[in-house]
Amino acid sequence: MKELLHELRLQDDQKPRNYTKGLSRPIPARYWLLLASLAVLGAMGWAWRARQQPAVKVDVLTVSTVPQGAAPRVTLTAGGYVKDPVIVYVVPRIYGRIEAIFVQEGDNVRSGQLLARLDTRDLRKDEEEALANFQSAQFNLSKLRAGPRPEEIAETKARLAAALHAKDRTYRDFNRSQSLVEAGAISGQEFDRIQAEYLIAEKNAAAVTHSLALLEAGTRKDDLQAAEAAVAASQARLEAARNRLSYAEVRAPISGRVLKKYRESGDRVSPDVPFVQAYDTVAVGSPVVSIAALDDQEVSADINETVLPKVAVHQAVEVAPNAYPNEKWTGRVTRVAPRSDKNKNTIEVRVTLEHGAKRLPHDMSAKLSFVETLAGPKTEGIEIPEQAVWRQSGKSYVLVAAGGFARQREVRTGRVEGGKVRVLSGLAEGDQVILPGAANLKEGSAITLR
Repeated sequence: MKELLHELRLQDDQKPRNYTKGLSRPIPARYWLLLASLAVLGAMGWAWRARQQPAVKVDVLTVSTVPQGAAPRVTLTAGGYVKDPVIVYVVPRIYGRIEAIFVQEGDNVRSGQLLARLDTRDLRKDEEEALANFQSAQFNLSKLRAGPRPEEIAETKARLAAALHAKDRTYRDFNRSQSLVEAGAISGQEFDRIQAEYLIAEKNAAAVTHSLALLEAGTRKDDLQAAEAAVAASQARLEAARNRLSYAEVRAPISGRVLKKYRESGDRVSPDVPFVQAYDTVAVGSPVVSIAALDDQEVSADINETVLPKVAVHQAVEVAPNAYPNEKWTGRVTRVAPRSDKNKNTIEVRVTLEHGAKRLPHDMSAKLSFVETLAGPKTEGIEIPEQAVWRQSGKSYVLVAAGGFARQREVRTGRVEGGKVRVLSGLAEGDQVILPGAANLKEGSAITLR
């Protein structure tokens, strides 16, 4: 480095004196390298000197953005039972015998999933009969809409010709028999037979004549409407039969968990018989299973009327199931019953467990601890001693501990009261503000925490 300085002085002495003022030649790159080296050496020397100074012991205040308030305390404990808020009793819609059940208690099911199937033999016969009647009604309607065929008209005309011929023949026989019976040539019984044949032939000819007239006139409107009504009625009966057949499949009305299975294969079920459980009618019909919806679970507790003022909606509650004494669930009061049980002088309180909590068995016993939080007034920022802040050029600063050194930090301050100043910005969660008391402390001073 001495050689470079010597060379620099030589070159300066050798510069021509007649250079133009304001103009200069480009500085060689090695001179810039020399200046950078000097700067690095200076910084290293400053750091070495700072480390040689003894570290100052300081007190710090760790920044916490959590509002300071009183610790929560338990004001009331009670016993309760875990409840699933929505329970559906799945009852078949028709009478029948259970053919198979496809779920067990504790299974998770989805809405529409097949749970059980009833015997369908009689139901299928009803469907087949209804289908046959519907098809027959459709065939008759099609015939009426198509009208008579030429072959039918020709056949009816032939029948009419035969009927008229029979009428004429029997009429001639009847006329001859009148004179014969008067002359005593035939008996009265024979005369009656001939007369009956004539009357039958006459009525038959009249009937065939009427049939031919109907065929030639075509289908009447009222006959067509009657046939259409018959088709609609038979179709409705077919749909009803198919619906009854579909009701033989018992499906889950909601998604959830199977709480209890009430029936087995071979049992008969009814949609009308009341189902009583614990002296209460909980369903109309014979339930196959009960399903609990996968909503947030609740804990039901009967609270004595005298301590009800200690309970409020939205109040925090700690729940400790007796089966898991070392685990805690959290929840909040969501419902206080609008009426009291006059026999026990208690009021039901419902606590909803936090969303996503592990599911507990229905009716499991648990201990409830109702918590009261004595929160202080919520304020913005953090309070530090006023002496920890100094002002310079209209700005406020504090010293924070960082990496074993004191670092200056600009802050924005607010209200000053009782020797405390509120810092509104400039400090972050976890910052350690150096408290006043250490002498000769400045930016870059080595420090240790007491």
